[in-house]
Amino acid sequence: MKKRNIFWGIIFLLVAVCILISELGYLPDINVFKLLLAAMLIAIIIQSIPRKDFAGILFPLAFLCIIFDEVLNIDKLTPWPVLGIALFGSIGLSFLFPKKKSSDGTSYQYDSSNFSESTTQEYGSFVQASVTFNSAIKYISSEHFERAELSSSFGSLKVYFDQAKPQSDSISIHTDTSFGTTIFYIPREWNLFINVNTSFGNVEEKGPKAPDPTSPKITITGDVSFGNLEINYI
Repeated sequence: MKKRNIFWGIIFLLVAVCILISELGYLPDINVFKLLLAAMLIAIIIQSIPRKDFAGILFPLAFLCIIFDEVLNIDKLTPWPVLGIALFGSIGLSFLFPKKKSSDGTSYQYDSSNFSESTTQEYGSFVQASVTFNSAIKYISSEHFERAELSSSFGSLKVYFDQAKPQSDSISIHTDTSFGTTIFYIPREWNLFINVNTSFGNVEEKGPKAPDPTSPKITITGDVSFGNLEINYI
């Protein structure tokens, strides 16, 4: 059983216990809906802290402030001021404390397309690209593709893998998307496994898959916060 399933299972069991206690009359003034929503928001915060997912930390905190503004006596800060604080706080912290990239001595091609639109091609066993406040298209054409680190913040990133030639039995693609969209175009015959964490985000697969047993295992990991990861099979 995945650790994430265990984590969410415990959260919902605790909520169920609180509802039971409330219905028995021990906590008569409890709002079950607020309790459930608060539990989910706190769970998202706990999961986001180790990943340095600032949007996944600040926005749930903002929603908690909105839900309990009367109790906390912060009516003047809700809803828009606290949401603005969460938005600009997430942006600022992301710049000050960027997520660490993989570094193991492997040669790679790096492209950081910040504040300007670009369309480039990447070569090498390890491809790394990032987009911030812009849009970009990447074509991966490596003859010995092994790994990729791809990120999009407040922008749009499209990546085409149809020209890449994996030379390993296990390929790793890591993606971080926050307040943006990341779109992958993946050969339909690849054996794709998706293990992506979402915080107010979405992972969507489009198109028919036709996995080939002889193709390598491709694992997509990462985080999607207030954004969308779209995987198109071509």
